[in-house]
This record gives sequence, C-alpha cells and structure tokens, in this order.
Amino acid sequence: MEYDEKVSALALKIAFPYKPVLVRALISAAGGAAKLFGMDSCERSSLFLSQDLAGVLPASFTDPCKEENLEKASVECEWCEKSGIEVIGYHEPEFPRRLLECADAPVILFKYGNAELNPERSVSIVGTRRATEYGRYSTTGIVSEISEKIPNTLIVSGLAFGTDINAHKCALELGVPTVAILPGALNNIYPSSHRGIASKISKNGALLSDFTRGSESYKINFISRNRIIASMSDVTIIPESGIRGGGLITARLAHSYGREIFAVPGRLTDLLSEGCNSLISENVANVYTGIGDILRVMNWESKSGNGVQLSFYHNIERAEKQKILVSLSSERELSFERLAILTGLKPGELAATLTELELEGYVIGFAGNRYRINVLKNESLR
Repeated sequence: MEYDEKVSALALKIAFPYKPVLVRALISAAGGAAKLFGMDSCERSSLFLSQDLAGVLPASFTDPCKEENLEKASVECEWCEKSGIEVIGYHEPEFPRRLLECADAPVILFKYGNAELNPERSVSIVGTRRATEYGRYSTTGIVSEISEKIPNTLIVSGLAFGTDINAHKCALELGVPTVAILPGALNNIYPSSHRGIASKISKNGALLSDFTRGSESYKINFISRNRIIASMSDVTIIPESGIRGGGLITARLAHSYGREIFAVPGRLTDLLSEGCNSLISENVANVYTGIGDILRVMNWESKSGNGVQLSFYHNIERAEKQKILVSLSSERELSFERLAILTGLKPGELAATLTELELEGYVIGFAGNRYRINVLKNESLR
C-alpha cells in the first residue's frame, strides 16, 4: 500500500500535536513520513530502538502509525480542499524556507490566502496587547518606513490585540503583504473580534496555522504560534512590551534561532517599555530609532539603493530648531515650560518654532502643551 507523504506527515502531527522535534526526528530517521507508515510493525519497532532516535523518544512513547490518525489526516485534508485552505507539507517548495532552518518547525502548515511565504525579506512585528499611544505611533512608523524603503517586505504578526493588530492594519492600508499566524485552527479565528481584519488579511496576504480543526485551546498554543512568528522572518521588531508577555517570548525565540531583534527604547519609568529596554540592555536586541538601523545591521539596500545616514539634525540649519531638537532628544517628552528653560528661547519664538517643527514632522505635540521628538521620521535620518 502506498501512503501520501502529506497525509502521513499530518497524521504524525495529529499524534504528537506539541512535539514537532519528535515528529521531525521520526520522519528523518525513516526517510519520510510515508515510508514510516509503509513499514510493518517490526520494522518500525527496530527503527524506534535505533541509534538515530536514541534520546529523542519519550519513555511513554507509543507507535503513532495508526489507521485512525491517517483517517483523521485524510478527512482534514479533504475539508481544507473544499474550504480553499492550502495544506503545505515541509517537503514542498511553498513551505517557508526560513522555518526549515529551525529544529522545532512544524511539518504541516494550513494557509488561507495568497501571500508568498518565501519572500526576499520578511519582518515580524510583535509587542504588548495594551499598546499605548507611543506604541501605536511607533508601530505605524515602522510599517510606514518598511513600505517606503523596503517595499514588498512581508509583515508577519499574530493578530492579537495591541501591537499585532496595529501592524496588520497599517500593512493593509499601505498595501504591504502581511501574514497572521493563529494560535488555533483556521476555522476558529482568535480573537473573534478580529474576524473582519482576518478576512481582509486573507484577501491581501494570508492566515497561517499549524493547528487542525478541533484542536484544544491551551496556553501552549500561543507559544507554538510565537515560534512560527519568530522563525518566519529575518528580523523581529518589538515597538513596545512589558517585562513579560508574548512579544518578549517571541523576541527571545527569534534570538535563539539566530535572527536579528530590534526594540524601540522607552523611558525607564514606563512599564510597557520595560521589555524593550531589557532586551536592549541584555544585548539581545538592537536599538530601533528608524529604518536606517535595520538597513545597516542587515546590510539591506533601501528602495533608492542608498544607505541611510543616522544623523538626526543633518538638514536642520536654524539654531532655534537645533536647540529644541537637542533638548527633546535627551528626554522622551518635555513640557513647553521646560523647553523654554532648556533652550533659552522666548515664549513667542519657542511657540512659533515648535509649530514649524510640527508641520515639518520633526516634533509631535500632545495634550497638556507637551512635545516629543519624532524619531521615526525618515528625512531626519538622512
């Protein structure tokens, strides 16, 4: 009897839903999932005791090559075909090549949409679910700069509240391809309130999962989802994150895979910047102040083919403007009164200059007559 490689791999996935390393070890030792199912019980028993699987199989291991697992896998593949969902096996060229570089990569992925999963460049953006104005602004700026300087870069995230959904929305608005990795099956969008965005993503990107229908909802599902986000991209960016959370877990996973990490720094007193500041202080993440940081570290060329000069005030000539920008660069945010003291400018002169800087995009004004430098402005980095 001949066995289909994709169905066989999915049957192993069903038998060991949270043990991708074990599944890949079994497939590698047998020379293929279909070959494993094609062996008789004695051949498989010998394989399980072989040196190739020494130390890999758990003490409670039982033979996964059961007819019921194959039947479940076959039914799942049939349902996917009827639903327009692509089932991608690890052995197929459409499977994300970046995933294959990681030992714990899944052997089967479910894809709904038309996004290219092997783009020239891929960037993951993740962070806190309780994004602040600063975090939302940073996320928007990051996606906008990617759109302008490295177009057609794939934006990967997890459809979660906060940073994730902001990244997806901005990508959709700018026409940047985006992929959402789900912590459950494709027939059960999570969170359910994001079904509308998920539908748009499926038309302008793709929804991706390694879970079959009927999969239980466990906390480990999110870790499983995070590993795919981390491994599917060349770069992971954290615009905002507390000291704990999925964004930080994803960043550390990406670091373990040898990927480059970038984090937007924040004030030491901001709880939702603690994670970013920690990653930077531990040398896990590079500091992100603008797209130039990624272009330099990754040795990527911008759309124009030119490097980006990281000098904030290169094209600022007026001394009044320079004084304001230098003062703001030392603090995340300053009041009008504090700026007047630091710059020595008269109130009228300061107000007029601040207005000019706001119109030019160098400075952002907030309620309470407070101001912040726009570190994500492209022109200020040239």
